[in-house]
Amino acid sequence: IKKEYAELKGVNYKELLTDGPYKELYRREMIALGEDRRSKDSGHYCRLACKAAPQGLVWIVTDTRRESDIKWFLDSYHPTVPILTIRVEAGLDVRSQRGWVWTDGVDNVTSECGLDSFTHDRVLNNDGRDISRQVQEVVEWARKG
Repeated sequence: IKKEYAELKGVNYKELLTDGPYKELYRREMIALGEDRRSKDSGHYCRLACKAAPQGLVWIVTDTRRESDIKWFLDSYHPTVPILTIRVEAGLDVRSQRGWVWTDGVDNVTSECGLDSFTHDRVLNNDGRDISRQVQEVVEWARKG
């Protein structure tokens, strides 16, 4: 979405990739663009990601935000290709300590919470505890492919 938005609006793509104030200026418009594209074609961004991805044995698809994204990958590749869904999460208190501030109309829309009730294969808690064992389990799963 960020790349497409930057090209459409003539804004700095690299700055949109940061978590700084520049991205926040455009967040609502990017969400609206994403929703518009997905309403017409739920696999639009999934196909773009696959087209841009290098061919390899393992793909790590980050930042899926909707059940329709996961459904697209499952319908398009599974069971031929093994798929493992992983949720990385941190509590609101930890996120706040890291500088996150709740924004109504941003943090309570599908682009931010569309997978909150989805059951993932693995959940990694990114609250500062050592998760190296959990990450190693994912690596081993990928090696088995």
